[in-house]
Amino acid sequence: MTEPQSIDDRLKQCSLDKVLAEIEKLRGETAAVNRMAEKSRAEAVKLRCEARALSANKRGERLTEPLKLFGVAILGVGGAVAAYTQYEVAELKAKAAKLETSQAEKVRDEALSVSKAAMERRRDAEESAIKAAALAASAAEQRDVVEKLAAAASIRAAESRRDVLTAQAAVVAAKAERKRLANDITALQAELGQTKFKLAAASTEATQARSTLEKGVLDGLQPSARELASRFLDAAKARDLPLTLVAGYRSPEQQLALYAKGRSEPGNLVTNARVSVHNTGLAFDVAFRKGDTVSWEDEKAFRIAAALGKDLGLVWGGDSRFPDLPHFETRDAQDALKKLIADQAQQR
Repeated sequence: MTEPQSIDDRLKQCSLDKVLAEIEKLRGETAAVNRMAEKSRAEAVKLRCEARALSANKRGERLTEPLKLFGVAILGVGGAVAAYTQYEVAELKAKAAKLETSQAEKVRDEALSVSKAAMERRRDAEESAIKAAALAASAAEQRDVVEKLAAAASIRAAESRRDVLTAQAAVVAAKAERKRLANDITALQAELGQTKFKLAAASTEATQARSTLEKGVLDGLQPSARELASRFLDAAKARDLPLTLVAGYRSPEQQLALYAKGRSEPGNLVTNARVSVHNTGLAFDVAFRKGDTVSWEDEKAFRIAAALGKDLGLVWGGDSRFPDLPHFETRDAQDALKKLIADQAQQR
């Protein structure tokens, strides 16, 4: 399959063809000039021969006058007439020879002029032939260059075809990958939709659970503590403080189970008290909502909440000997705890 040529390659080829045509034309003109020169030389030789013949006739004419006088003396009048006649003939021949000699010289001059012109044309033809040879050599060099360029262009074209095939394969692979990614995105979008739905449901459940937990904590408190806890939540809400109740009344069994963690049960220590103020129903613990979870990490928020609780008459666990930031209790909670401990001691 012929490789497509570029415009530069075509221009170079046209230039090369033009040079070769000029060379052929010069060769033809040189051959014609050589033929004319040969013809002129032949005519010149012929004219030289005719000139020699005329010269010989002229020499013969110079002998005619003495012969005429000699004829008169010897042959008399008749001989004189005959001699005169011969003289007249000789005169005519001499004139004709002179005319022919003049014409011969003229033809010779013309032949010499033609020969000179032929020599000049031959010299010009030889110079043209030398130039043509130089042009032919240059054309050959240009042809070699063009052939090399054509070979390089063929190699580049083959490389370009390979690159095109590689690019086409990459495009096909990219389309397949894009289709796969589109399918994955569709699947992920569907999964994301389900996840959002599940998160919304979980958030709703968490909110309901917090509400249930908060209600359970409030229901488990003594009436005086329940009222203060409700007022405490309202005050926090007014300050945009995401406060929630996480613990309130604990039964003795629950307190002992918490005390066992980190000791006889696996886990971290939760409390150091076998009997807690939570057993009286006059104490509760709080935390802060963060989305669907709760956090106890924001000490600054606890101090804001402590100020609100203290304004209501609550005692904050952060002020105790062993600070407990989430803990709040009523002022009579410690007296109730002492009474509970004494009652348990009597029952033993």
